[in-house]
Amino acid sequence: MVSHLHLSLHVLPFLALDAVHAVQRRSTGLWAWLHAPANLFKLAYALLAIGGVVSLHAIHKAMFTPWNFGSRHGLTAGFAIVAALMYLARRPVLGRVIALFLVCAGAYFGCWRLAHGPYAAEAREWGAAQNQAITDWLHDRAAAEPGLVVVAPDIEVQKLARFTDGVGYHWFYRTTTWDEIDFFFGERGARYLLLHDGHAPWLRLDARNKQVFSRRFTPVAADLSGFSVYRPRQPGDPAAAWPDRPERDSGDE
Repeated sequence: MVSHLHLSLHVLPFLALDAVHAVQRRSTGLWAWLHAPANLFKLAYALLAIGGVVSLHAIHKAMFTPWNFGSRHGLTAGFAIVAALMYLARRPVLGRVIALFLVCAGAYFGCWRLAHGPYAAEAREWGAAQNQAITDWLHDRAAAEPGLVVVAPDIEVQKLARFTDGVGYHWFYRTTTWDEIDFFFGERGARYLLLHDGHAPWLRLDARNKQVFSRRFTPVAADLSGFSVYRPRQPGDPAAAWPDRPERDSGDE
């Protein structure tokens, strides 16, 4: 819902300008207004709203994505969004209509994404039955290779770790470099790389990265609950191909 309501933040400059003019019209002046106990809550809320928006650009958030309104990291902007919507609601008819439209549209699309969007599909993939094939493969390899360590994308590690015993995981994100992947296998004891066929394209690797992948890895297993498994390539091993997003079956709608 926040990912849609953030459009209301475009009115914040107008809100700030009106606030300055309102203070200037008062005989007390800005300094006296700031020190009035009755305005303490307004001042605290304004500082909280400003900090909530500015913090979206902090390194611990921006390192994942430069636009955080569509994720949980954007929740801190909620204070500014409420202020912007209240400002619009107190304007003449057009402002009230815009505020009502933003609230209704944001609520509708937010609920739709939860019920029918990627979140609903993700929830279906987190069940034990849906991951039986890959968890059985991991258990078999862990029994044959004690101390087994694998590398997988962060969200997939969260999914698989609760279904497996005797398996160590290193996770990577789309910002992870190939040097870091090499470190997992060369220094941290990783033996296999797990990629989910439907999620691998989201890692946004370019053609050069895919060529590096083909040179360094060889396929081990495929179609394991949507996962493909790879290991470091040895002389004579076939080259791996980066998994493409599978076509959606019309019957899954």
